[in-house]
Amino acid sequence: MNRSKETEEILEETGKIYSRYASGYDRQVAWLSLGVQQKLRQYAVHRLTLQRGQTVLDVACGTGLNFPAIQAAIGPEGRLIGFDYTAAMLEQARKRVEQQAWSNVALSHCEAHRATLGSRRECVFC
Repeated sequence: MNRSKETEEILEETGKIYSRYASGYDRQVAWLSLGVQQKLRQYAVHRLTLQRGQTVLDVACGTGLNFPAIQAAIGPEGRLIGFDYTAAMLEQARKRVEQQAWSNVALSHCEAHRATLGSRRECVFC
């Protein structure tokens, strides 16, 4: 895929911004939304009507703020696949997964349009 120089510059700048704020992103979002964002995330996941054991693809997962609500819906027998464009945001998601000891999560650093899904065991390739 050929991209214009302008597109490349926008993507680079966006990556820098998210990288700069990744470590404090969760706190900033909670503060800026006056605590409402977590309720919105729970509501959004609820609206998906997920079932235990399902596989969920979280596109642009960021720091994994949606993961707790998704995990509550799909349970440990489900599968959560998250990917994000910014490595620093994905690192925060990895920390969340490790802290919660979720063994059913696969994370990948890639652009959404480049992600391909293989078999259930292969997860995400970028």
